[in-house]
Amino acid sequence: MAQIAPEQKEENAESRRFDDILVAIHGIGEQSRNATVRYVATRLALSSVSIGKPDDLPPISTQPLGWFYTDVRGAVKVAPLDSFPSKHPLARIGFTEVFWADIPQDVVKEGRTIEETKAWARTVVARARAICKHRIREQDTLPATERLSIIEPDFSLAAEVLEEIIDTVYVLENLTFLAEKAGLMKFNLRRVLEEYLGDVQIVTEFQQFRTDIVGRFHSAMEQIHEKYPGARLHIVAHSEGTVVSFLGLLHALSGEQVIPAVPGGAGPKVVATSGAIPSWLEEVHGYMTIGSPIDKHILLWSKLFEDFDFTPAQNFFAHGRCIKWRNYYDYGDPVGFRLETARRWLEEHPECKPFQFEEKHDLGFARYAMPGKAHNDYWEDSAVFEHFIRDVIKDDEKSATKPRSRLLVYVLSPLVPYAISLVLLVVATFLLYHAVNHYTHPDLDPLQRYIRYMVLGLSETTSVSGARMFLHAWAIAGFLAGITILARIPRLAVGWFWKGVGLFGFGLGCVSYFFGVRADSRAEIGSGFALMGLDPTVGFLALGLAVAVISLLFVQRPSHEFGRPGATPRNHRWIFKGMRPLILAGAAAVAFLVLSQFLPHSDLAPRERELVGSQLARQIDKAHLNRKDLNMLFYGAGTDVNPDTKHAKEIIQVLDPRPAVWPVLLSGAAFLYLWWLAALIFDLGFVWQRYVRNALSNDQLMTWRGYNRR
Repeated sequence: MAQIAPEQKEENAESRRFDDILVAIHGIGEQSRNATVRYVATRLALSSVSIGKPDDLPPISTQPLGWFYTDVRGAVKVAPLDSFPSKHPLARIGFTEVFWADIPQDVVKEGRTIEETKAWARTVVARARAICKHRIREQDTLPATERLSIIEPDFSLAAEVLEEIIDTVYVLENLTFLAEKAGLMKFNLRRVLEEYLGDVQIVTEFQQFRTDIVGRFHSAMEQIHEKYPGARLHIVAHSEGTVVSFLGLLHALSGEQVIPAVPGGAGPKVVATSGAIPSWLEEVHGYMTIGSPIDKHILLWSKLFEDFDFTPAQNFFAHGRCIKWRNYYDYGDPVGFRLETARRWLEEHPECKPFQFEEKHDLGFARYAMPGKAHNDYWEDSAVFEHFIRDVIKDDEKSATKPRSRLLVYVLSPLVPYAISLVLLVVATFLLYHAVNHYTHPDLDPLQRYIRYMVLGLSETTSVSGARMFLHAWAIAGFLAGITILARIPRLAVGWFWKGVGLFGFGLGCVSYFFGVRADSRAEIGSGFALMGLDPTVGFLALGLAVAVISLLFVQRPSHEFGRPGATPRNHRWIFKGMRPLILAGAAAVAFLVLSQFLPHSDLAPRERELVGSQLARQIDKAHLNRKDLNMLFYGAGTDVNPDTKHAKEIIQVLDPRPAVWPVLLSGAAFLYLWWLAALIFDLGFVWQRYVRNALSNDQLMTWRGYNRR
């Protein structure tokens, strides 16, 4: 009998080492090698009790990246959680990763291949428009009783709003830069956006790069299966990695092998295998997708999914075999959501049903507080991985507890953008209100106080207290929020219902101002209208309504590649574009209100003004004296008919402190900037809430594609 060499014995033992192998596939953006597989290993380590026994020694967590590293280019290393004894139950679970981030990163770094963010966003809107028009044309050929009522949206407006949202992300990046310098947080929003859109471009628009990425996936799966032929494979994919892995699985189900590019040699290619599925596909047991945008890819780039034929996989998946697919998504995730379209698409291929993926396996929840950031918070959630471990790896569906929504997060998470917007409005209002109030009611020096109160007996200063000013700031911010709602919602959502919502929001803002600001303060704020013989409160509210209406009427519709003939080109609309009409109209209104308070004015009666003379009257107006002050200044305790101007001429200069104007100018600029930022965040929150969280955009695309929701 031939003897087996020691190294061959070691290789045979190694090939039988793992019963289950988890293959991690990372998502968007800049990635470090093996960082994703470390996330997966860490979650499994923290859930080790579910796999092993309570008295087993826990594995090291978190392992260094070097634990998973291999220095062989293109090779795949499978590592356990820790250096366990051979009989330890956790020793038979391995972890590895499919790394593809270097492909889009090299393209982005090169900077001359992928399209600029806004330009590519317009092509996506144009794609959606083409889908809609195709569906409308199809409906025209159907009998009237079978037609769907499809109204073509204003895609030109959609593209404009999309550009504004991208601008918002760029603005927020500047703020997070300041927060980073202050040691509060570090979050490069612009880089995240551009890397995400860059990765999506690479996967969807560039066939060569897409083939290379999917080839990486196939190559890794082949290597793993070749080295560990008896191990069950579980794919754990995140974000755009779910699209990569899904395409890879579809190619395999169609009997196609995808070969990645060889450095310095042949490029990537797809090879048909004459009706046979790869052997590694037969070992795929579980498929975990988190934060997956597969639905959006099927709806917008349907041609990527048109040429698959599952006939080669019929025999293998015909007798109850299936891949257990579980999808997890948080409602605050702007990228991933439910995969209803993917299930419907799979139903269109009745020749083979390779996945166990029913509606109950599409698991949505509200567990992460910060919208947007939720896309990466899955890695910190033990409940998500605990469910997959029990349901798929252990095949114990009864003991698998679905991740539940957190009530506080479910209620508050959608409100976070609006709360931030309101706080910014409060800060903006307080800054301007405080500066204007300090100018109109400046602090007096000791001499001024002595003469004003002790010599003349004039009234106390009418300056608003700090506490009252803070409450007034909240009330006025509520009115600004009403103006913003009326100005922005009709641009973000079409229809009379949303116009009504805008008017209702403005009405609430009016109520906030009327009941939240004292009558004397309202009179002072609207003093410019009083000079014109109008009610100060009514004039102030009417001015706010005018700002909102002007911002709606003066925004010119853009002329995109699919815009209406005769529309204004984008580069000719510097003033009448996006948020600018609102802010410019608001700036004019604020200037009117502030200047009207700065203008010299007092409660001098016409007869008194004639008797004291024009020069003294102007000085009294500059001192902003009210009726009570004038009575004490001219008449004292008596009831003389004619005013005594002697004291006024002697000390009127002391009563006019003339404070500096520059704090008002700075606070006015800060007010407009913060209002603009608050409006941008409101837009971002509304678009995310309506079109992403509530999946309105997906629902529309499903209707246009013929996937009517059940």
